[in-house]
Amino acid sequence: MSRYYFYQADLYTREGAEDGEDRRLGCNHGIYVVEDESSPDVIFEQIVKGLEDDANAQYEANAKAANVQPEPNTLYYVMKQFYKVD
Repeated sequence: MSRYYFYQADLYTREGAEDGEDRRLGCNHGIYVVEDESSPDVIFEQIVKGLEDDANAQYEANAKAANVQPEPNTLYYVMKQFYKVD
């Protein structure tokens, strides 16, 4: 039986903020479908890892398109909502 989890996470960067505060770049949200018996903490980690992998891939693709050497990535997500949808 499938289970569904809603998530909403904000994407931030540590670079480019003039006041020392991290800068919010946007958000990502969706429904994550689970087909196995994974516990919520494992599902949470899978979602965050997937979001971070996507952000890193986009960061590197943008650097390559601009023909610059990517610097160490300073992107990270903050999970704002995560719950099971009935």
